[in-house]
Amino acid sequence: METINQYIFGSLEKHADLCMQILKDRSWTYREVAAAVNGVVHELQERGVAPGDRVAIIAENSPWWLHAYLGILAAGAVAVPRGEDIPDAELFYILEHSGCRVVFSGSKRTTERLPARFTTIPIHDDGFPDPVEIEDYTLSTFAESVQPHDLAVILYTSGTTGQPKGVMLEHRNIAHQIRVAPPIVNMGPNDVWVSILPSWHTFELTVELCSFVSGGTTVYSSKRTLKEDLRKHRPHFFASVPRIWETIYAGARNAIRDKGLVARSLFGAAFWGTCQWKRGNPLGWPLHLLGEKVFYAKLRAATGGR
Repeated sequence: METINQYIFGSLEKHADLCMQILKDRSWTYREVAAAVNGVVHELQERGVAPGDRVAIIAENSPWWLHAYLGILAAGAVAVPRGEDIPDAELFYILEHSGCRVVFSGSKRTTERLPARFTTIPIHDDGFPDPVEIEDYTLSTFAESVQPHDLAVILYTSGTTGQPKGVMLEHRNIAHQIRVAPPIVNMGPNDVWVSILPSWHTFELTVELCSFVSGGTTVYSSKRTLKEDLRKHRPHFFASVPRIWETIYAGARNAIRDKGLVARSLFGAAFWGTCQWKRGNPLGWPLHLLGEKVFYAKLRAATGGR
């Protein structure tokens, strides 16, 4: 298989009854996501979107972001995603440069920023397309609606050194990642993934797609709820960037520091012992055991323990 559609829509059929997405107290099964995607396809077709047309998603992370994205691909169109923090001049440039006329908008403010010549479909309220029940043959139609060399996504650069540049990714580019990554990390059905990075970043989107192809569950988190979500949902996988790991590290160090000089000294000794033991020095083993009994289990629990 060499297209995103073949992998994803095959997975929606294969894992129909498994939980696919969680946002706060709401969840979606793979079957429910398939119906949501089908609703998006119907809406796009009613708006005159044809295969090869560009459709923008100007929104932040949410389950509906993914429903919109998969709906665009199922219709044979090309997704042009970007976050809502984009300045007006850059936003209008991207929409015009890519040839978008239909835009999924993540908030009322973003909708109000767009000139009347753009058709907007809200992600932020009841205007999002209603789900439409789907049959297996429809999923097969979506899976075969594109070819490996067809364009899937245009990702625009930040524009730091000039006008943003559209990076054109074909289905086969992303399908390759979907094929090779899950076996490397042994990703499988019911594995839990916590999503916090922007979905319009290619790294985050690719790992989400890997999770969905594997029958996993994605939990949508935020900076404010991350600590609670890690403890509550106990993820097996978590894609991140250095800044987030630095925040987790600083939180752990601050918690130890606040316990006083004795705790700081014990942790320093235990961590030194762990480092020595990991490097093959058996003299570090007793101090490593001290760390396991007193500190490390609590630190693992803070990130879910899995």
